[in-house]
Parts: sequence; C-alpha cells; structure tokens
Amino acid sequence: MKQQIPLSLTLPEQQYFDTFDSRGNEEAITQLQQYLLQPAALPLIYIYASHASGKSHILQACCHLAEQQSLNAAYIPLKSWAQHPSDIISHLCTADLLCIDDVQCAAGKPDWEEALFKLFNDLQEKKGRLIVAAGKRPAECGLHLADLASRLSWGLTLKIQPLDEEGRKKRLIQLAKDQGMSLSASVVDYLMSHHARDLPTLLKILDHADKASLAEGRKITIPFLKQLLQKG
Repeated sequence: MKQQIPLSLTLPEQQYFDTFDSRGNEEAITQLQQYLLQPAALPLIYIYASHASGKSHILQACCHLAEQQSLNAAYIPLKSWAQHPSDIISHLCTADLLCIDDVQCAAGKPDWEEALFKLFNDLQEKKGRLIVAAGKRPAECGLHLADLASRLSWGLTLKIQPLDEEGRKKRLIQLAKDQGMSLSASVVDYLMSHHARDLPTLLKILDHADKASLAEGRKITIPFLKQLLQKG
C-alpha cells in the first residue's frame, strides 16, 4: 500500500484580487476574471512573470473567486509538490478549476510531465478550467515532453508585469499599514536603496523589524533598521 502524502489545499486568506495591486496588469486581471465568471471558452490560460511579480497571488485569487462562484478549485504549488510521486495529482481532474504554479518545476521529471499531460487532457475532456503559471513562456520552461509544452500553448498566454519602483513603495507602505505598522516613506526608500527591491524580501525584513521594535519598544526608523540589519 502506498503511503498517503499529506499536501495542503488551503488557500492563504489575504490572496484575493482585492489585495493584488493590478497596476500595469489591468487587462490581464480582467481576462482572468472573465474566464472564471463566464462559460469557459478557452482550454487554459497560461501566465508568466519574473520573480516576485505576484503570479502566485493571482493564482490563489483565481481560486478564491472560483470558490465564491461555488466552483471546486485547487491551487497546486509544483515547487513543493513535484518533490513527491506524481500520482498525488491523479484525482484532481474532478476539479472545476485547477491553478498550477511553477510548472517549470516538472521539467526533466518524466513521471511528472506525463502526469500533467494526462491531467490536462482529463480536465479538458470534462470542460474544467485550467490556469498555469511559470517564470517563462511554455517553450522556454525546459519541458522534455513536446506534447505537454504544446498543450500549454493552446490557450491564452498573459505576461504579468512587475510593479515599478514607485508602485512597490506604495504597496509596501500599504501592506505595513494593514499589519498595524507605521512606516515612513524615508524608511522604505532606505530599504530599497540598500537592501532589497522585491516585495517578498522587503516584507520579510519588515516583519523582522516589526517584531524587534515591539520587543524593544522602539519605532521603525532608519537608525533602528541599520542597527537591526547589522546584527543579521
């Protein structure tokens, strides 16, 4: 008997379209929402984006929206799932919507490429919806199974644009505010100039700073950040 591998299908609560800054991606977001709210007229939608551009947030928001329409949706993060035997996805063809993240993580794994190819065909047969995400276009993902790469090109391909620098600043200040942090523009400027520019890294730094500031009873200022980051 095969050991059952527990994999979570729980979605993060805050990953909705309302919490995604869609500036520069308004048309792409509209097309994704229409795909979920209207009868499926496409075999799939394929989105690709550079690191930290929000593709995972978008996929999870798609699942939330589908669930609001009483559809059975599942988010599949292949970066972690592809470390397990591929038969863990065999039952997912019953979903109304599948959102598969980081599909390039299946590249070079014959069992996973074959399993995805079968899953896509089964889902297509039952008229289910499919949204796939990766860092590059289908032909650039390194997939060995030509039929799989071909399937990924059947539908609509959308490129997700990252926020520009000013957009990231505003987004970071708003996210900090949502978490109860008072963050000045000068602090954000300092972080982006000296330490990181992508939102996930900046948020990790701020989370660390927030906990330290509460522990020490200090505000998050540039001198405080310098001292904290020098400690590592």
